[in-house]
Amino acid sequence: MRRILPRGPKPVDPAAAQPTGVAQLEESDLAAINLWLCETRLRTGLIVAAAMPVLGHLGGVVLSWLPVTLVCLVTATLSPLYRRAMAQGANLRNLVYLQLTLDTIAIAIGLLVLGPAGLLFGHFFLMTIVPATMVSATCSLTITLLATVVYGSLVAIVPNSALRESSLSTLFVVPVFIFGVVASQCYFYKRHMRDKNRRLAEAGERLAATNVELTVAAETALGLFQVSRALGTSLDLAVVIDRLHAVAAERLKTDWCATILTDTTSSSGYRMMASYGLGASPVISTAFWDFGALVLAEGVVEMVDATAGPGARAVKDWGIASGLFTGMRCGNRTVGVFATGNRSTPGSFTSPQRELAAGIATQAAFAIENATLHARQREEAEISAALLHASELLNANPDADDRLDRLSALTSDLVGCEFVNILLCDSKLQTFRVTAGTDRSTPNLLVEVKQLDFELSDFPELGHADHHGWCEIETASPEVSWMTRWSLRSWAAIPLHLRGEVIGYLTAGSHSQPGPFSAKARRLLTGIAQQTVTAIENGRLLSNLRAANSLKSEFIGTMSHELRTPLNAIIGYNELLGDGEFGAVTVEQ
Repeated sequence: MRRILPRGPKPVDPAAAQPTGVAQLEESDLAAINLWLCETRLRTGLIVAAAMPVLGHLGGVVLSWLPVTLVCLVTATLSPLYRRAMAQGANLRNLVYLQLTLDTIAIAIGLLVLGPAGLLFGHFFLMTIVPATMVSATCSLTITLLATVVYGSLVAIVPNSALRESSLSTLFVVPVFIFGVVASQCYFYKRHMRDKNRRLAEAGERLAATNVELTVAAETALGLFQVSRALGTSLDLAVVIDRLHAVAAERLKTDWCATILTDTTSSSGYRMMASYGLGASPVISTAFWDFGALVLAEGVVEMVDATAGPGARAVKDWGIASGLFTGMRCGNRTVGVFATGNRSTPGSFTSPQRELAAGIATQAAFAIENATLHARQREEAEISAALLHASELLNANPDADDRLDRLSALTSDLVGCEFVNILLCDSKLQTFRVTAGTDRSTPNLLVEVKQLDFELSDFPELGHADHHGWCEIETASPEVSWMTRWSLRSWAAIPLHLRGEVIGYLTAGSHSQPGPFSAKARRLLTGIAQQTVTAIENGRLLSNLRAANSLKSEFIGTMSHELRTPLNAIIGYNELLGDGEFGAVTVEQ
């Protein structure tokens, strides 16, 4: 008893492994059986004490009420001790064995004090045998064997006169009483099993819900992985977005996708970068301004019916039935909107679809940023290489007469335009002349204009270029008559500045392709314009240097001639005198 019922709290070993799984369930059952025995012991004692007089009256048998009640009372006083042992962490299996053993002995004592009538209540040992079967086969055999031994001892000790003298009512009432007591005892375990099954059912439901969540999470993770792999296959933005749309439509099970970027130059604030499943690229109307702001503010906007609700006006020409619009952000920067949906069937989207769309939008934003940065780096490298090429061309032969013509031809190739001209101004006459140039489509026109001087006042666009550093005309218009006269579709001019003054212009354009010029072309033309100024200034300096060298040579030649003539005469006369051609040399000579 002292080993099973410790005096103080049982110390808890942090390193000891706590039971889990099946072992935890077995511990729970053992705890329930221990509580079962504690409760049924009290209840059974009350039932026996109250039912003894009734059984004696109905069964026609004399029963010793007081001794039996005392046995029940003594046995019931042990229940608090058992509960205390459980609270202090006693071994539950050993505690079950102890309770069943003591209860079996208590039943035997109770039957013994009943005298000969005690043999009628032999089935009362079921009160300990039934709980033992719930513990284990070993426990069941142990308690059954113990009950058999003590009941056999009672049979050997107690006279069987009560069995011979029992009436039919006695043989009926006593077993019915025992059956009822056993049934009341089993009710507790039935309640425990009900609660246990309820908890298992709840755990099963939670497990099923968790399984669904894990499945959704796995599907989302797989979708994002496939999207990430598609985005990582290229740094070309067009290729990246096309692959993104194909994978997104497959994983989201939608009919169409679109990537819409913010654009401050557009009236709607957005531009359609690329689309999938929408046929011709839909137009982003001005109504998208407010709807796009709503999407970026909310993060995700679901359009169950594209013909009604927020955003209906923005997508009315898209030919869609439903849409899911997700904001694309890269850090604190807003990139645009990723949209997907169905073209024929309206309806709401599932939570996994919304989560996957949000993940795709985030990955797309970073992919677009990376591709944009890569494109900028590549553009910077191309511009640097082009300017280096132009610089090498000018430095290779700085005094060549055709250096500006060759620079114009190179610029035409680099920018991708049909003509490039270099105009030099006469500040006194307020005129300009085409000094050098290249025209791949109409070279005869270039030869013609090189022969002419033009008034600056007839070309106000050049004045606009002076003030803004760039002037561009995208298409021919009646207001610009010279564009029509020379069959120009696009034209741009960059002023050539030297020491704060405009000495000319670098112009470029096309006879067949309308503008506008790309940002890369503008940067190339601006850089080449600066190199053109350097080339013109270097040419002027070389020309001045040649002129100075020519003057020096002429001066030296003249001075040499003027000095050589009198010296030759003096030398000649000196030789004649020395040879005596004039007779003897006098003192005066």
